[in-house]
Amino acid sequence: MEKEGSSLKNQYMFVYGTLKKGFSNHEWMRGFPFVGDATVGGVSIVASIGLPYAVTDNDGVAHGELYGPVALKDVETVDLLEGHPDFYCRKLVDVTHLDENGQNKTTKAWCYFCESKNYLPKINGQWRR
Repeated sequence: MEKEGSSLKNQYMFVYGTLKKGFSNHEWMRGFPFVGDATVGGVSIVASIGLPYAVTDNDGVAHGELYGPVALKDVETVDLLEGHPDFYCRKLVDVTHLDENGQNKTTKAWCYFCESKNYLPKINGQWRR
């Protein structure tokens, strides 16, 4: 995983919780082109106080949605909701998704992490209410 500061021509975002379609904060993704369902290896989704968190986990696979390309200023707007870098920390990850031909493709995308030790057990890779 890469940290902020990497230069990307096109910015993509991987979301796994309340930013997904049908959830309470999806409105923050308005105007972000939906690429499709996606997964990230080496990441688990855990929950605490009713919120999902991504944490580094070599055995984990997180399921979510991929959006982009978008301008960095739009990603930074979502940072306001996520409390980056003080609460969640945005990092670049390799996201696997299907391309327009139905073939697996890997894309670099931003994902919000919370590496706090105050979380509950894994939730099987996908967060749902």
